[in-house]
Amino acid sequence: MPMLLMIAVALLFCPRAAMGQAEEGLVVHYTFDEGEGEVVRDKSGHGVEGQLVHRPEESPKDYTGKAQWVQEKNRKVLRFDGNTHIQAGMKANSMMGQRGSLEVWCFPEQIRGGLISWFPPHTPGGDYWPEQSLVLSFWTYRDSRLIGVLANGVEATHSSWFLHVVEKGKWLHLLMTYDGTNIHLYENGKRVQTIPQDDISPNFKEAPLRIGRSEGLGYVNFVGRMAEVRIYNRTLNAEEVGQHFAAGVKQLGIELPRSVGLTTRLDARQGELTVLCDLVKIPSLPQRPGLFVTLRDVSNNVLQDKTAPIPANERVVPVTLPTASLAAGLYELSVAVKDMGADKTLGETTTVRWFLPEVAQLVGAPAGRKVLNNLVTQLATVDDLSLKEYQEISFVNPRKGWVFVSATAQVANRGLVTVGVDSEKKDAAPVHLSVDKPSVETMRFLSAGEHKLCLWHDTYSLNRFVPPGEKQSTINRLIVRAVPAMMYCGWPGGS
Repeated sequence: MPMLLMIAVALLFCPRAAMGQAEEGLVVHYTFDEGEGEVVRDKSGHGVEGQLVHRPEESPKDYTGKAQWVQEKNRKVLRFDGNTHIQAGMKANSMMGQRGSLEVWCFPEQIRGGLISWFPPHTPGGDYWPEQSLVLSFWTYRDSRLIGVLANGVEATHSSWFLHVVEKGKWLHLLMTYDGTNIHLYENGKRVQTIPQDDISPNFKEAPLRIGRSEGLGYVNFVGRMAEVRIYNRTLNAEEVGQHFAAGVKQLGIELPRSVGLTTRLDARQGELTVLCDLVKIPSLPQRPGLFVTLRDVSNNVLQDKTAPIPANERVVPVTLPTASLAAGLYELSVAVKDMGADKTLGETTTVRWFLPEVAQLVGAPAGRKVLNNLVTQLATVDDLSLKEYQEISFVNPRKGWVFVSATAQVANRGLVTVGVDSEKKDAAPVHLSVDKPSVETMRFLSAGEHKLCLWHDTYSLNRFVPPGEKQSTINRLIVRAVPAMMYCGWPGGS
């Protein structure tokens, strides 16, 4: 009886695959834990075995050697060296269709090379884009991003694709799904992109399945580690994606930060700040979960605090705070998960600096910081400034991002005005104003917090003074604005 009981308990914790039950829609499953040899085994039960192929690229020259199994916590994983990929043939093709999911756990050491791809032999002189069938890869022609491509294998215009920025040097759970209507991309259990599929179905004809390689997107071979690949002929839903991510985190022993993600949204007209609390990094919640949000000034005085319950199955929870009575300036926001039953906070507390600008519509608002519209905040405005040899103008950037600087000056003969940001003159990447160039504009990517514009005025006369009868150099207008993020779109989206 005790032996039977032990077997029954063990079976309760066995996944379906281990019990001989095929997972619904699973076509290919590699776990890369063989530890030796040149073959990776398919755990789906369909026998789509993968063969390690060593094929050095023409460039770069510094990647040499072969794939190798390496220890990752309590299990082996496969490391790709940039010269190796897995050839899995076309056995899986007949099982794929108009719906599907591509899933991979990878640790990119470089943002380059393919992850999962169906790509037929390239026709010399032909276009790579129509030959893509179904690809999840890194794109290194113009920038280093993750790209997903779904194409009919005939025309370049009949393809859908997305771009997404990821980080190297850490484990990533990447999952791409397509359902005939949309293509979804998930990163670490969270959906990060959705694009229309445009009535396109992947064409698997004559296209072999390859792991760790793609073509036509820059460097073809992946460099880094892989722990798992799953391919389905059905679309995984968001709940399943989250479960797969959580299982992989546990299996690989990945230490995730137990902190709440914070995004702020100010409604200046309503006088209300919405704090969006992202719980995707919180592995588990107490029975009565809540969020404890605190607003402090820069002297660490508590101005407001609020406890808000977390609704069931919600992973992004908004918490609102009134701002009508607050003065413009810097504040600190902190949030932590709270066990409302035990009245105590759990895990890590997330703290960010938040800047409240002057409101443009506010009667009597002083010149300087003000909200111009939903996208742009004026941080500093200076008119008719008589220049000295050196001056500083302070401003506060409300968030990490782009700042626009515009200057118009009346510059004396033999004069030069140099404008720098947070720098010594010799180290500045300066903006110069002169008699021939009285107006300039420039952009700088700055951290959140206080910064300074540095102004140097050189007359270039022997005695460094303005001759009699010559006008003093003057900044007619100087403007500093926080502006939205900018995107440069390269080929194939237009240049």
